[in-house]
Amino acid sequence: MINHWRNLRSWNNSQNNAFEELCCQLAAYENVPAESTFIRNGTPDGGVECFWKLPNGDEMGWQAKFFFPPIDKNQWDQIDDSVKTALEKHPYLISYTICLPFNLSDPRTNGKKFMMDKWNEHEKKWKKWAQEKGMSVKYPYWNDFEIWKRLSKDMHQGRRYFWFNETEFNNQWAKKHLKKALADAGERYAPKFRDNPDMNVRLPIANLFEGLGRTDEFWSEFRVLHKKIKYKYSNINKPDFRDILEIVTEEEISNLLYKSNISRDQIFEKTNYGYKFLKDFNKLQHLDCFKADLGDNFNYLCDLCLRVNLCKIIENCIEIIFKNINSRFEKIDLEYISQLCSQCSHVISRYIVQCFGCFEKVKKKRDGEIDNYRDWDNYYRNSLWELDRELRNLNDFVCSEKAKLANKPAMLMVGDALIGKTHLFCDIASERIQKELPTVLILGNHLMSPDNPWNQILSELGLRCTREEFVGALEAWAQAKNIRALLMIDAINEGNGKAIWYEHLGGFLEFLKDYPTIGIALSVRRSDLSLTVEREIIEKNLIEVDHPGFQGVEYLAVSTYCKAFNLSMPNFPIIYPAFLNPGFLYLLCRTLENKKINRIEVGSTGFSQVFEDYVDSIHRKLCHKNKLNYSEDVNLIHKAVSSIVENMVESGNMWVEYERAQKLVNDFLPRTEHDKSLFHALISEGLLVKDIFLSGSEMKLGVRFPYQRFENHFISKFWIDKYLDEKALSKFFYSDQLGLLVKDEATCWQNRGLIEAFSIQFPERIGKEYPLQIKW
Repeated sequence: MINHWRNLRSWNNSQNNAFEELCCQLAAYENVPAESTFIRNGTPDGGVECFWKLPNGDEMGWQAKFFFPPIDKNQWDQIDDSVKTALEKHPYLISYTICLPFNLSDPRTNGKKFMMDKWNEHEKKWKKWAQEKGMSVKYPYWNDFEIWKRLSKDMHQGRRYFWFNETEFNNQWAKKHLKKALADAGERYAPKFRDNPDMNVRLPIANLFEGLGRTDEFWSEFRVLHKKIKYKYSNINKPDFRDILEIVTEEEISNLLYKSNISRDQIFEKTNYGYKFLKDFNKLQHLDCFKADLGDNFNYLCDLCLRVNLCKIIENCIEIIFKNINSRFEKIDLEYISQLCSQCSHVISRYIVQCFGCFEKVKKKRDGEIDNYRDWDNYYRNSLWELDRELRNLNDFVCSEKAKLANKPAMLMVGDALIGKTHLFCDIASERIQKELPTVLILGNHLMSPDNPWNQILSELGLRCTREEFVGALEAWAQAKNIRALLMIDAINEGNGKAIWYEHLGGFLEFLKDYPTIGIALSVRRSDLSLTVEREIIEKNLIEVDHPGFQGVEYLAVSTYCKAFNLSMPNFPIIYPAFLNPGFLYLLCRTLENKKINRIEVGSTGFSQVFEDYVDSIHRKLCHKNKLNYSEDVNLIHKAVSSIVENMVESGNMWVEYERAQKLVNDFLPRTEHDKSLFHALISEGLLVKDIFLSGSEMKLGVRFPYQRFENHFISKFWIDKYLDEKALSKFFYSDQLGLLVKDEATCWQNRGLIEAFSIQFPERIGKEYPLQIKW
């Protein structure tokens, strides 16, 4: 069985590293008592590659050696050294499993020693070493049979596929598929910015992917907050200050026990400086026995209890944060951390004045012990406010969508057309793959069959494996990188998305719940949300986030785009809502570049005008003698677009078959060479996009417009141009072509993109509002 180990994928330039990682991944799935913690060591490993820490403190360790028989003296010495180090560094070790990729020979022939005999000799020596340290350690042995017995389980079929399939699920494989996805995204992933990351506008929403992916940046932010709280707490964690917090004054006791039947000695005990609680009230439920007697003052007692136990609560918070930072894939105690932060902030903000009322009493009791009372008072007061600020920062962090995505790794990004969802997904995928983080990007318009999406995803990635193997391999890839893998599916409303995801998304997400090392990111156009995803599925399985476009970074966005397109900054305030839309801003700058205009002017900021100008700018560019060399007086681009739109309207599809589109366009400018044809030019300019579409039961190559909003504009323009008669508006609105758009509420909702386009263009054409002309 040694041959299959020769095919083991190399990891970090070494099969030895790969074998260690594989054994650790298998060890992580061993049966251990509940509440045990799995820890994967780095280098140096202290003689233990990984270990389980049991609830009682005992440890079960693993060591992997990628040796092949015969094992020489040097290799046995290496195993001995690992055992010695493990016994030295892990005094609570009770089990130490040594993994070797072969079965020990044991023919039991007299007069000869074989591998099993040597193993038994070394095991006796290892047990003696443990006994000398007062330890009792067992030494299980994982050989080729034991390892493959585990790999043969259904739960590990993806791990087997990953580690013994060198050509797939590596960074080169990811880059290849990303390159294809970026090319297919076309103008939606602005070419001006692809090869120049410095020109991209980093949106705040991009930070959500740090939480979703549990990246080093996410953990770094968590660690910084933890460090700041520890530091601020160290400034007040002094005996004098603890006395001020923990001492209860006569006035406070009187206020608490007013009109109650409880005496002070039932709750408090006298000290040299005041009173303290008789018991540790860190858990407020212990106070329930007083509720009836205290009446309205029960809440007062709870607040007093929080103040007295403030230091203990903060220490608990710091401990919980530290524990969570060291857990890579387990759920973070976000709600508990938030609860502790809120309790501390509540105490600080509500009782800071009352707390420092104790200063004078402490000063009197300790006459002569405190030299500078005023400085002491100010120091602790400021330190407490600073601690409160850091606690609130931590609470904001653990309550943020970023932190929630770290626990519930399923994002649904919702945004308007042209808002930049595709560009963001492409950017995030490119950035992660550049860092060699496990990432897969799928474009939703490539999923055309209404069937279960898994087979289509595998086909799109060129994989011949099962769903379980694919997801299991992603999991193994993520575990090897010690970071969460991301499966990103952009624009699930496109292609046949409304049929696919409305039926299958619930099951799709439910299957992924068993793989916490994999995060899923989906994007959908806002206008198609209800038709693509059930609201119940979103509330149960997803964290819905809104893509705000360039909101908050408008000036940076406009300045970046102007720099990319060699434009001067506009000479008017950047307050137009359209500037929040990345797709609109991109088309506007492309248009000005094509028209050789070097500044964004007032009046060039309406969607309809930008779409028209964009097409016109392509015409002016292509008619030049150095391009297609046709008459500038005849706008062939508008004619070609109108012809494509008419074919879409007649067929009822938002695409045109490739050969049909090629003939429609090239009829306006017949050329024999394809690379000099009008059709080729429109695809090169991004005005038309090649894609695969489902027609009946077969897939066909076709073309579409790059943006649905662009498409809606030209379809509504086509209908207005062809059918509008201002003298017979009722005929226009209730014709077979347009009446079907608004026949009922559900149809209006489904066609709201086209209705929006009509609502913009109709008043521009006749000066009357479109909705007012319809009998609802």
